[in-house]
Amino acid sequence: VSMAMDSEGHTPLEFLREERIQAKGVLTIRKKGDAVYYNMSVTEATPAENNDDSITGTMVFRGTLGGRDIQDKKGKKGDFCCFDAFSTDKDGENYVYTWVHFIDFRGAHPEWLQPKGGINAVGDVELSVYNDKVGMTCRVSSLSPWDRTLNA
Repeated sequence: VSMAMDSEGHTPLEFLREERIQAKGVLTIRKKGDAVYYNMSVTEATPAENNDDSITGTMVFRGTLGGRDIQDKKGKKGDFCCFDAFSTDKDGENYVYTWVHFIDFRGAHPEWLQPKGGINAVGDVELSVYNDKVGMTCRVSSLSPWDRTLNA
């Protein structure tokens, strides 16, 4: 993760290289070819309270559902749905895709939520690593349709 912060109010050596910190800000994810870049614009940073490696926060996502079915499931605490969606970035003449797995514990999926449809989603994000690949999961708190033809 690459981080940048306005140094106003901080002394240059306040944070040492490889020191654990707790940071708040906006994390932007970009892909170029097979490389993935995680850039964070930090608004607040403090020394870490523990030694856990983690990235937590709220994801704001706009993208397209994959072509697979949306899965409605039943759990101990009620119905929920799972689906995958991707956002698209242009890298030169090519397009690159960032996939996110979504879980919505607010019940069965709404009728408008269909494969290959556009969505706006907000929720808590979790990043995980398996076989050197980063995966993203979002626990949905807000979901609405996105009209991709408006591209806004």
